[in-house]
Amino acid sequence: MNQWKRVSFLSVIITCLQSCNSSRTDMKKIDYLWNKITTATNSEDELIEVEKLFDMLTDKHISFEISGTDSSGRVIDLQAADDIKIETSRPVIMKFYITEDSVMVKNNWIPKRWNNVYYFYNE
Repeated sequence: MNQWKRVSFLSVIITCLQSCNSSRTDMKKIDYLWNKITTATNSEDELIEVEKLFDMLTDKHISFEISGTDSSGRVIDLQAADDIKIETSRPVIMKFYITEDSVMVKNNWIPKRWNNVYYFYNE
């Protein structure tokens, strides 16, 4: 029985370490793709990188929120922005919910084409 407890304890430790490593890897991948999006030279290249990020988020089951800013400076969730005009010259803010305890925020993307932002809402 004592050996069973040790094996169980080691299994829990290994699982936690793998989860932590996976979260770091996901954060690095998001950073890399975000940088590609924000440094794209045209809207077509931007869309290619948005597609890659969307695919990665879908594959990893990472949820996200996207916000924009209205003309008065209020941050508005894009899903709730039906009647509110988003200021397209201001950066998009994205929150990535990687784990229950790990949220990553990115906010320096001013889209070359706003339809590229709405690609994230395609299903």
